[in-house]
Amino acid sequence: MKMASIALAALTLAACGQKPAGPPPDANAAAAIQHMLPANIPAYAPIYNGALITSSTANATGGVVTYTAAATVDSIVGLYNGAAAASQLTSTLDTASWKTTNPFGGQPTPAPRVLVYGQTGTARSLYVTLEDTGDGFTKVSLVYGAR
Repeated sequence: MKMASIALAALTLAACGQKPAGPPPDANAAAAIQHMLPANIPAYAPIYNGALITSSTANATGGVVTYTAAATVDSIVGLYNGAAAASQLTSTLDTASWKTTNPFGGQPTPAPRVLVYGQTGTARSLYVTLEDTGDGFTKVSLVYGAR
């Protein structure tokens, strides 16, 4: 029940355009968030500190985690670049330089940023999609290979 209250408070603040004040307020809430992570999540797929996990699933070869964090896309990219390098994964794609266009004219709509990391000869991989929500939050989707 406490976790539901914390999640509701975070969503309420987000709806009002306010950021939640940092990480969960107590160890029980932090433990509940940790419990939502798949057991096989690798070190190269960390979750941004203070993030609100919205879904997770896993199987024998990998998994998917989605979350929202009160952080910029660039801050979260830094987290994954560091984790991938520490785990000897190579960056194979970063769409930061891709230009977006609006087929209907006017201002271009920003596209989500995509990062892909891998390790040759293994199934260790990480695919990250980051979307700036425009209100100080970033939605993140991780797809990882854990073998």
